[in-house]
Amino acid sequence: MGAIWVMSTETRTHRGYELTAKEYSPGWQVHIYPTRGGMLKPAPDYVSAQDKEAAFKRAMLLIDAHFSK
Repeated sequence: MGAIWVMSTETRTHRGYELTAKEYSPGWQVHIYPTRGGMLKPAPDYVSAQDKEAAFKRAMLLIDAHFSK
């Protein structure tokens, strides 16, 4: 198994969470961090997908599901 290289990143916010996308070979991971004090961190705290927009969409859906509980 070869090394995994982080090639680029992008950060967005959604409903009080910071979403940081990191390009890995192959695909993308979006890590989810709370930006407001006292908010719970959703589990899992990252999602993966083959492309960046799909990874952001998965992360946003996870956060939305967290708020609908």
